[in-house]
Amino acid sequence: METRIFTRPRLTKSLQLLATMMLILCSVSAVCAQATRWNFNVGGGIGFPQGDLSSFINNGGNFVVGGGYNVNKWLSTNGEFMWQDLPVNSSTKQALQTPDASARQYAVTFDPMVHPISRHRFKHSRSSASSG
Repeated sequence: METRIFTRPRLTKSLQLLATMMLILCSVSAVCAQATRWNFNVGGGIGFPQGDLSSFINNGGNFVVGGGYNVNKWLSTNGEFMWQDLPVNSSTKQALQTPDASARQYAVTFDPMVHPISRHRFKHSRSSASSG
């Protein structure tokens, strides 16, 4: 008789973390929607390295949090902090003889935002075709 041990893949844990963060985001968004002078955003997910970076970096998580002030209906500001994990793969660690190598990217941004004002509101109208 053969015994197999099943472990949760790393992707499943990442998806659970992403789902939890989305629930938190929805909750925070509902609370912040009432405060019209301030805006807030939070997010996270999985980063997939592209191009040359994918030859020595594995998939990693990322996190963004930001907020700002709504000056008026058409102008607001937003500042954000971003963290990206860039896990170095084992073959690169071995080649460089750095078993504890790790990499991360941090970014801080400040953005003015302009929101176009629409003079016409889009309305959904139903039309029914009747056959006679």
